[in-house]
Amino acid sequence: MSNNLFILDLPTYLPNEAPKEPEIKPKGEPLIPPQDVDEDDEEKQAKSNGPMCIPGTAITLETEEDIARWIEERKRNWPSNQNIERKKQEAEAKKQQQRLKRKHEGAASLDQVSPKKPKNICRFYQMNKKCKFGNKCKNLHEDPKNDNPVTSSFNELTHYRKFVNGVPVLIPKLYANRTENTLVKKLVLFKHIITRDQEVRENNRVLEFIKYLNEKGLIDHNVMKS
Repeated sequence: MSNNLFILDLPTYLPNEAPKEPEIKPKGEPLIPPQDVDEDDEEKQAKSNGPMCIPGTAITLETEEDIARWIEERKRNWPSNQNIERKKQEAEAKKQQQRLKRKHEGAASLDQVSPKKPKNICRFYQMNKKCKFGNKCKNLHEDPKNDNPVTSSFNELTHYRKFVNGVPVLIPKLYANRTENTLVKKLVLFKHIITRDQEVRENNRVLEFIKYLNEKGLIDHNVMKS
């Protein structure tokens, strides 16, 4: 019997372990098994406990408005089928906006590009129908359009055609024979014939007058001798 009492006096815990005090329940209160805390319980606890810090973040919820916003944001980002589909639609809409923006910016950049400066017609080619630079010439080798009917037909003996900034103009030739094969020449020739006949008649009249003076003795021949 004494041996059994010795066993009862032995400790029921290890020397380095603190003894567990049994939880005292009031008499008549039923035992409630532990339950898992769901999302709604966490929200209620967050509202009732006042300011709290979100584990793993630097977010501190101090007011009820902060807690309500955090709860709403958490519900909104909860990976449900509806939220997943909504995020897909938002991502697709964002991509579409970016594509439209790039397209608009590309069209605007094309509009801002200054048009190329038109090339001038090579003046060497205009005058000689050939150019010493050949295909390396930076100007155009082509005949310009002549919209001026006056410069379309002209006398090369009296004028020559020149292009000024692509516009044809007629420039008179200095010291040129302007009467060659022209109406001016015919008129001058006719006038010259008439003038010659008139000069011959005038000379004859002068000679007749001198003879008349000589016959009348009005001419002093000694004047010439002196």
